[in-house]
Amino acid sequence: MIFTQFYSYKNGEKKIEETTLWKINILHPGKPELFTAGNQYYGASISPQLDKICYSKGTGISNPIYLFDVKTNQTTTIMTTDFFYVQLAWSPDASWLAFVAADKKSGQLDLYCLYRYDLKSGRVNRIETSKYEKWNKDPSISKDNKMIVFTNIKDNFPLIATNLQNKQTKVLSAPKDSAIYHPEYSPDGNKIAYILHSRYSNTGQKAAILYLK
Repeated sequence: MIFTQFYSYKNGEKKIEETTLWKINILHPGKPELFTAGNQYYGASISPQLDKICYSKGTGISNPIYLFDVKTNQTTTIMTTDFFYVQLAWSPDASWLAFVAADKKSGQLDLYCLYRYDLKSGRVNRIETSKYEKWNKDPSISKDNKMIVFTNIKDNFPLIATNLQNKQTKVLSAPKDSAIYHPEYSPDGNKIAYILHSRYSNTGQKAAILYLK
């Protein structure tokens, strides 16, 4: 399992914020190991075949996307663009990546749109999400490669799904008293697990499951 640690501290009068990636073997739990030395790493995601890890790093200019090969321990840069704050998700067949990012070219770094990166061709395309074109986060792709779910910052974090074939988009869940974070499809594609965060308590978090069938 790969997870992100965010922490901040003061160096004199300056506030320092750092983001690092850690790994832990969930079959043989023990002390987590540092996966990336340095700072400003985002959006790590493990491939369905468990042989590759993609992640992004903030360089101050852009957030390149890297691919780490578990078998060879080799890291390659697969995309260098004007994207910032990248969150990544693998397709079930490992042929493409979905990612949410702010596009520096637009001049508005706070507009988080959904994109698709084809690993074979290197092409990047926007994913059409109807009126939820901007302010999105936490993408996850269904196991049949037909649907993508995500949340929306501007709309108080509902759970939203878009059909990648016909582009139809709908809200799956929108609790009035909670925000939804980190949705993830189950292996059979019949359920979506996510975190419910209470709007009225900083400690009010719980795991939840949405049954699709």
